[in-house]
Amino acid sequence: MANKPTDTAINNPIIIDPKMINNYYDQHNEISLVDLWSSLVKQKKVLFSTMLTVIVLAIVYIMVVPETYTYRTNITIGTQAQAQLIDSPENIIASLNNLIIPRILTRQHVSQPDNKLDVSASIPQNTNSVLLNTKGTSEQKEAITELHQQLITILAEYHQNKAQPILDYLKEELTDSQAMLAELNKKAQSFSGDNEQITLLLINLENSIRQTKRNIAEFTPTHSTIGTVPSVKSTNKSMLILAVSIVLGLFLGIFSALFAGFIAKVKEQSNV
Repeated sequence: MANKPTDTAINNPIIIDPKMINNYYDQHNEISLVDLWSSLVKQKKVLFSTMLTVIVLAIVYIMVVPETYTYRTNITIGTQAQAQLIDSPENIIASLNNLIIPRILTRQHVSQPDNKLDVSASIPQNTNSVLLNTKGTSEQKEAITELHQQLITILAEYHQNKAQPILDYLKEELTDSQAMLAELNKKAQSFSGDNEQITLLLINLENSIRQTKRNIAEFTPTHSTIGTVPSVKSTNKSMLILAVSIVLGLFLGIFSALFAGFIAKVKEQSNV
């Protein structure tokens, strides 16, 4: 009996090329760590020269760039009667950042374009004061001190104008009370006997005068107690720059060595 065509197709297996399968794996395409290490060893001069170049550039940068410091000036806010602050630290920060500092910096950049300084204001934690901060070199210390003092002068004048009406009122009240006290003393001396009403008025008036004097004495101007003080340590972070340069130099060195090995292998194959 003759074989049917279907019998031949069933009995003969179908051969599939492995390269047609998606997950085909060729060992020749494998990246060997040994080959990478060999390439790095062959190009070690490129690796170390690149790494050394980056480190040297970082050292030159550290040596060339002048050291900067943070200059701080603490502002003590003025007080008025009953030891109340003339203005709150939050309002002072808003006035400094939005009005006073931009105006002063604009003037300074016009008159002294080389001194490109900037000022930031903050409120130290758990205090009723304001802190001015400026970064600059030791050569800029005088300019920074002058800049901070200008800000303090403007702020002090503003607070003085704000508190002056209250102070004038208290001084006028003190003058009137002292004049009234003098008149009552005269009346008290004119009476031969004791007058309880006048005596009580004298006592109340004397207490009022003492309180008014105390209120006047509690007026203090806005000022800086210790002036402008630089930070002890520089803000350049030289050690951090050096550490980053070592890591960056290592990565660039490895990349340069691998690239140099790749170029050498391409030239070798082209020559063959």
